[in-house]
Amino acid sequence: MFFCKKSKNIYGFNAKDKFFKLALGQSVNTLKKEYHSSMHVISTDSVWSKSVLKYDCLVDFKYLFCIHCRKMKRFAKLQEIDIFVQNILESLHSNLIYQPWHKTLNQKRFKTIWKILTSKQKKYVSSVLDGIYLPVTGAHGDFLDKNIMVDQDNKIKVIDWEYYRPHGSVVTDVINYYHSRSRGIYAGKKSDPTPLEKYGLPVDLHKAMLYSKKKASLKQLSVLSVVSKATAPGRTHKRGKSLRSSLSSLGIE
Repeated sequence: MFFCKKSKNIYGFNAKDKFFKLALGQSVNTLKKEYHSSMHVISTDSVWSKSVLKYDCLVDFKYLFCIHCRKMKRFAKLQEIDIFVQNILESLHSNLIYQPWHKTLNQKRFKTIWKILTSKQKKYVSSVLDGIYLPVTGAHGDFLDKNIMVDQDNKIKVIDWEYYRPHGSVVTDVINYYHSRSRGIYAGKKSDPTPLEKYGLPVDLHKAMLYSKKKASLKQLSVLSVVSKATAPGRTHKRGKSLRSSLSSLGIE
């Protein structure tokens, strides 16, 4: 049996061919959110549906919650993730609902970090991202290597859906993933918003935004990545300052 602590009062362990997640106390709400979000994604006909790791509920009490699923084989390799991302982007089509970039972000957090920016920075972000529309597919919110697994059938499965946003876009998940990955490769500065320009991106990431008023550029993708990261879960005020710092490194004070 393998046992580990996933986070505060949330534990994960393997037993035979099953993987279990157990939450105690107030952490029950976090694990329940992850469980219900993953069930919601499975029930919808979205780009994520076939890649969600399906859990079954074992215990459901006020201060004790336990779910389980088939044991995963391993973490996905970079090449496997590239193919997985490519397939998702190729599945996007013009029949999807497309929204202006800012409407696919966490609205409460977006309004908070927007207030932190200077008028010049607001004008810069607005001008660079003007006319960019993103497909509404639902956003995972934490699409990183640690949450991308391979099951016993050698299929990619994405785990940890507690930050899922139904109104979000897979495009922000993808650019944030490659943004984070390129930081690891190039060891860029924390305030550097442009590592995407140094790293190859899937061709279809541009196709995903072809329905915008103007063709997406690497500069647009880089700025969109920084803004969407600033509105992700975490300390919004701190992320807002980080966004200001990122824009300042581009000479936008």
